[in-house]
Amino acid sequence: QPIPMGVKEFLASPAVRTAQKVQASIIVCLSRTGTTSRLIAKYRPDAPILSVCYAEEADPASVARRSLVSRGIIPVIQPPEWGQGNAIVPQEVMRNAILYARDTLKIVKPGDAVVGVHRLLGEAILKVVVCPEGNAF
Repeated sequence: QPIPMGVKEFLASPAVRTAQKVQASIIVCLSRTGTTSRLIAKYRPDAPILSVCYAEEADPASVARRSLVSRGIIPVIQPPEWGQGNAIVPQEVMRNAILYARDTLKIVKPGDAVVGVHRLLGEAILKVVVCPEGNAF
């Protein structure tokens, strides 16, 4: 009898397949513990994985350090200005992560496809967005 997949595993495999189909430049994963980004790395995507670690339950520096062991993960600790106060707003963090990848890391260009993955507010989200020219989405 097949073993059922967990929610994170069920999110990781389609994220990699989607990134390959749309030829995404990067996969952005918002993560508390780093598990989702490590599961995505397990499927060996062609695109690098930008794992945005934020403080909620775990120490984000510890999560980022553990992510360095996995292939293709670029860990980033979320700066406070990426959110709205103490609240985690996934859309805002995702937007800032894409702009960081474009402006600072230079691993994505305007017009490139970006796959975003998170499960922050209890719902598993997988979306494809296009990297913008300016700061607006």
